[in-house]
Amino acid sequence: MRVWSCAVALLALLVAGPSQAQAALDAPAGQAPVGSLATTLQLIRHRWQLVEATDAHGQRIAALFVADAAPLELDFNASLVSVGRACRVMSAHQRVLADRLEVATFDIAPQPCPVPAQAARDVQIVRRLQGTLRLHFEPDPPLKLVLVNADGDRLVFAGE
Repeated sequence: MRVWSCAVALLALLVAGPSQAQAALDAPAGQAPVGSLATTLQLIRHRWQLVEATDAHGQRIAALFVADAAPLELDFNASLVSVGRACRVMSAHQRVLADRLEVATFDIAPQPCPVPAQAARDVQIVRRLQGTLRLHFEPDPPLKLVLVNADGDRLVFAGE
């Protein structure tokens, strides 16, 4: 998947032209201009591991953290986001617009999930990621991707 993502990113750079491509490459890790090619490249460049999830009231969303299960991850390419370490295979079309990330309805593999808590986690992450989310990066090491949905749920992912 990383090879495909890199190929798509390189194609995007070629289409963007030399000045936009150089600006994207020169942008500091935590300061990619939101809504730009640099933001898309920043999303593609990292695997994003869920480290924090809170609802609009600041309460931890426990359903997204299952004991004895690896944290959920997001992987991006130029047009898709996929959820890694989930019980089922799932991905959705996405696009960056200004300071927003638009995520379409997820396609989810119809395979059974034998662990009820992990099946519930799959449902919860999809519910929270679909739609339009506010997007920003926090540059303090490690780089963090922060997504906030319309309900005020705040999901923080550390870049690897």
